[in-house]
Amino acid sequence: MSNGGPAFPVTDVVVNNQAQPSSNGGMTLRDYLAAAALPAVIAAAAAQRASPSAVPYHDMLAQSAYLFADAMIKARG
Repeated sequence: MSNGGPAFPVTDVVVNNQAQPSSNGGMTLRDYLAAAALPAVIAAAAAQRASPSAVPYHDMLAQSAYLFADAMIKARG
C-alpha cells in the first residue's frame, strides 16, 4: 500500500534569499489521514464500549485509524 506521498509537500525552502530543494517530505498523507480518522475511531470504540482484547486497546485504535487511512488512499485511485 502506498503511503500517499507527503501530506504537505514543500518543494523549495528559502535560505539566504535563495530557493533550495527541500529534503524533508514531512508527514505522509497516510499519517495525516490516520490522525484525522483517530477521533472518530476513539468515539466509535467508546460508544460501543469496546472490551479489552489480546491487542492492547491503544494499539487496536491506532490500527483502526490506519485502516481508514488506507481505505481513503485507495479510494483516491
